Amino acid sequence: MNYILYNFLFIVSLTILWALTIYGRVVVNKFYKNNILTNLVFFFVFVKLLLHYTLPTLLRIMSGYKFEMEDDVKLYDLLTIYGIEIISWLFWIIGFLIIGFFYKEKGQRVNKFDLLKMNVSESKFLFIIISIGFIINMYYLVSLRPMNVLFSIFSQLFFFVGISIGPLLIFASKYLNNKFYTFLGVIVLAASLLGIATRGAFVYTIFYFIFIFIYLFYSKKTIKYLSISIFFLIVLKFTFPDLLGGRVTINENGISLVPQDFSEKQGSRSLLDEIEWRLGAPTRAGTAFLYLYDQRPAGMNPIRNSLLGFMPRSLNQNKPYPSAIDANDQFSLGMYLIMGKLYGTETLMVEFPTGAHFFWEFGFLGVVLLSIISGAYIGICSKFLSSKGLISIPLLFATFKPFGYVDPKIWVSDIAMQIYQLVLPAIFLFGLYKSWIIIKILFRIRVKEY
Repeated sequence: MNYILYNFLFIVSLTILWALTIYGRVVVNKFYKNNILTNLVFFFVFVKLLLHYTLPTLLRIMSGYKFEMEDDVKLYDLLTIYGIEIISWLFWIIGFLIIGFFYKEKGQRVNKFDLLKMNVSESKFLFIIISIGFIINMYYLVSLRPMNVLFSIFSQLFFFVGISIGPLLIFASKYLNNKFYTFLGVIVLAASLLGIATRGAFVYTIFYFIFIFIYLFYSKKTIKYLSISIFFLIVLKFTFPDLLGGRVTINENGISLVPQDFSEKQGSRSLLDEIEWRLGAPTRAGTAFLYLYDQRPAGMNPIRNSLLGFMPRSLNQNKPYPSAIDANDQFSLGMYLIMGKLYGTETLMVEFPTGAHFFWEFGFLGVVLLSIISGAYIGICSKFLSSKGLISIPLLFATFKPFGYVDPKIWVSDIAMQIYQLVLPAIFLFGLYKSWIIIKILFRIRVKEY
């Protein structure tokens, strides 16, 4: 099969992906009351398709599949990955729609003005709790001090929600009726720069700024805020390249930053080649899942090991590595295995097409069923948060795991982790707010009695 036919098939696949997700957004919005949240979901769906499918596809065609040839990736396998992703996104949207259809919300649709006025006290309470928790969490990570066992239960929630609330607090301070939130947002945003220490995190941070600007605070004033924020990030990127160009490892023992020397790699590639090589890596490496499935399907192992990983390693020395196929092997996660299969290295990871990961687990049955579960999970989160006010945006975004691996089509083994890392701690915080309100009411009643 010559390149002309492959070019045609890749363009057709790309067109189907875009048409499917654009139409999916239109249909999903009809079944969900809070379209700010569904727009957040599909905004990053489109970002994913733009960065990891559209740009690499066009550059591949222009270069004659240069890096596929270098890495000995068969174009038929790459085309298969595109086909798997089409099926996966289709059933992910179906899962999203199932929740919307069977759990119909009453009342009018929530627009951005409703969201900004909705449950403001609850949002303020959670913004403060999560901001404080995030700052403490970053202190633990940077100082490499072991976390308190009780605090570690909330550490993932504080990190993944806290890292995205800084810009939101800055933009929304006037709606929260207190300049304190501007100050708090600046502090949290400054602390979060330690958490966006990769190039991918840098890119997704800018896209997150753009989403907040477009869907919530579009005005001349926010144009200034947005421009200043993006300019600040770009200046930081080029002023401290090691900070935003390093390899960050975060685990129970803390955070470590290892600056990487990209000079040799960058010197051998032009700008377009660099973009093609980096953005095309997930789908290119994702082809290895096809061979891994033939050799050893992952089955339930990644999901089971994620479910068993709820205890801190300080309390359970035999805790399995979440999402790993082998419980005791950190590098048996799919993101490591595909790099090992393609490049012969076991210690480097890469983003991957989630549909291909589903295929590695259960074949095409996994692509269908696990995609439905992933879409239904996002649907449940969207429904639960639909009336929670402004705090709902960073809480929902946290399920995409900002800012290193951002994908609304979450792999199911990651959902298993999120149950105890994000969902249950978040429900506890909402319950804590309700308890605080009850205490205030009871206190006022008692005061009146005396």
